[in-house]
Amino acid sequence: MTPAKRETVLVNFLECEGPLSIRALAEKTGRDQSGVGDDLNRLLQSGVVKREQVENWHSGVDRKRSRYVWRLA
Repeated sequence: MTPAKRETVLVNFLECEGPLSIRALAEKTGRDQSGVGDDLNRLLQSGVVKREQVENWHSGVDRKRSRYVWRLA
């Protein structure tokens, strides 16, 4: 799959399901988290998506919960 197609799939998920974590996007697309993260960073640099920190996230208590969510800009 081309990078443009992978990024389109991510944008479609964010458009239909709202803010999601990298982990959730990786599960939905069947890809590894690092690859999804690379694609999201390219989309972030181009201004298509934005990353937001989850409110009330604490490093010790919320280790299994994602610190950031991604949404369309």
